[in-house]
Amino acid sequence: MSEINSKYQLFDRFIQQVNKWLTWFYRFLHIFHYIVEWLKTYNVVAAADIFNGINTIRDNDSITCIEVKEVIENTLRFLKPFGNHLRRLCYLFNCSTPFRIIVQGGTDNQKDSSMYIREMKRAQSKNTFTVNSQFSLEKIFPISDRQNIQWFLASEKHSCTVQIKYREHDASAPEELIFSKENASSHKHVLHGEFETQRGGRFIITIDNQNTSNPRTIWFQIKSNSLAICHLFQGIFNIFYQRYFSHLTQPIRDTQLNQILDQVFQFIDNLLNGTIKLREMTDLKSVFYNKNIDVREEVERLFTNRSTTKEKSRASRVIVIDAPDENDIEQVCKWLKIYQYYCHINIIVDCIQQFDILSMDHEDESIGHLKQLSSNENISLSDISEVYKILLEQFKTLGSEHLHLIKTSVECSAVVNMMKKSDLYSPQGRHRFQELRDNFTTQFQLQERNNMILNSLIITHILCEPFITQTKTLPEFVDRLAHLRNFEESSLKHMRVINENIQTVNMWLSAEETSALDNALVTMEHLYKTGIVTIRLGRLMNEPSYFQIEYSIVKMKTSINTENFDEEVEQEDRPHDAKSAKFILSMTDINDHKRQLTFCNVDLPSNMSHKKVLLSEQLRLLEIVEKIYSMFVKLEIAGHPDYQLRDEQYNIHDKTSMNIA
Repeated sequence: MSEINSKYQLFDRFIQQVNKWLTWFYRFLHIFHYIVEWLKTYNVVAAADIFNGINTIRDNDSITCIEVKEVIENTLRFLKPFGNHLRRLCYLFNCSTPFRIIVQGGTDNQKDSSMYIREMKRAQSKNTFTVNSQFSLEKIFPISDRQNIQWFLASEKHSCTVQIKYREHDASAPEELIFSKENASSHKHVLHGEFETQRGGRFIITIDNQNTSNPRTIWFQIKSNSLAICHLFQGIFNIFYQRYFSHLTQPIRDTQLNQILDQVFQFIDNLLNGTIKLREMTDLKSVFYNKNIDVREEVERLFTNRSTTKEKSRASRVIVIDAPDENDIEQVCKWLKIYQYYCHINIIVDCIQQFDILSMDHEDESIGHLKQLSSNENISLSDISEVYKILLEQFKTLGSEHLHLIKTSVECSAVVNMMKKSDLYSPQGRHRFQELRDNFTTQFQLQERNNMILNSLIITHILCEPFITQTKTLPEFVDRLAHLRNFEESSLKHMRVINENIQTVNMWLSAEETSALDNALVTMEHLYKTGIVTIRLGRLMNEPSYFQIEYSIVKMKTSINTENFDEEVEQEDRPHDAKSAKFILSMTDINDHKRQLTFCNVDLPSNMSHKKVLLSEQLRLLEIVEKIYSMFVKLEIAGHPDYQLRDEQYNIHDKTSMNIA
């Protein structure tokens, strides 16, 4: 009997050991998968076979332990020649940590929920869901491999109990709890967090509404960006690679690649030491110019596991240096920040001259001074802070995204000139743009392409402002640029969208003012067709009482005849199917609509008397709704038992479904 138990124990230990091996194997493959893929990109001999073997393990659940072991052994043999650099490559490629929380989930006190929801309704109206009372709802969103995820969540009118998790596709991986809180004040301030993951999986939002009497309407946003390797490393590597190989199709042996890596890391170490000459960095200018280089982040990654060379055998000549102190990082950041400004001198000058930003009295002096700063390249990087310190003094408030904006504005100069010509930044112009924004938002509710262009126009309007208004001095222009609100690198794509659709936008801006008339009439007709009033009383549960109006719009699905597409003949869309989208007017929206109706009542031409009747009737209808709501609230406050926690709905649409002409 004891012999049998001993065998069972032996077998149990064996299974546990195999599981530990497999856990290590998969962890190993997760880390080095991207490095092998990178080596495959440069056509390193045997890299493609190793990459395919790793993918087979990742995608095939029926693979045996022996096959896994064989792939691991082949991968180890393949990576062994690069052993001196692997640790450093892992950090540069951002692949050493499978999951990392960058910003701990919590309330962003700088973001007001009501403002955020209003913006989401305009820009991303589909990013919402409702959880009924006494229910719990789980929403799942797929995430790809190697992603940086920023998430935002807000709720209408009420707090909510929310849990946010991330679950990898790999069933053996632990589930990551990102955020969890009961009665989170998401109705006041936006919830926000950020994390990075190497492996694809599912981002899960769970709203628990089982213990409340009111539904919860949730608005969310998930921003996903691929994890990038260090731009400076990639740029430096390409410079050295192209000295030996003219194109990527040439096979390269591991020894050849190792020699290139030796030179690359020697160059990087000289750069971090400040001993490199500016003329040696000439090819690096294009990297600083074409990429959005976050200097601080790049320097920290270049410093991580930095190596030093000793005159010993090749197997042991690379020794890892301890992490640098903060002063070292700050010093190199200062050098490279000045160099980044140095690389953008020409485009800054072009921008100022092309858009006539500086007044004539100061332009020659400022421009001439900038042009003189591009001649001396015989100095070392460590001397740049003395020779070109004027650049840091002039542009220190500008980040890499601002420099990229200057570059993009010159590339999309037609957009800036259109904005200037349309006079959208004077007090009257701003008011007109606000009207256009409101009117087109209503009219384009189900026109996806136009709505996308409109969203880009609204962001571009903000981005173009520093290039429109003339300033007296260069520091004043820099200050305007530095104080752009709601600006991030991804915003620049919106300017390119406008540049690609500039004829359409020009037509919008050149059209006669439609005032609020079209906007009000469109909303009015939808309310007459499908409007439903909902009154909710919630003071008994310390929740706000309110009313809202819901309406729907029928969207026709279309099939496009493309028989003569190559001949560029316009084809008419043929109705194929229909579906409806729901929209909600809050009490604030209803007040805005009433105000528009009031103004339209005066502006309507005499030949639209039938519209005037409908308009007046809707004003009366909305006043009746408000009186009913006011009466309900008075009874609720007075404590009437029939008016506590009450939900009422009233149809205000024409039950005959009349077609308003």
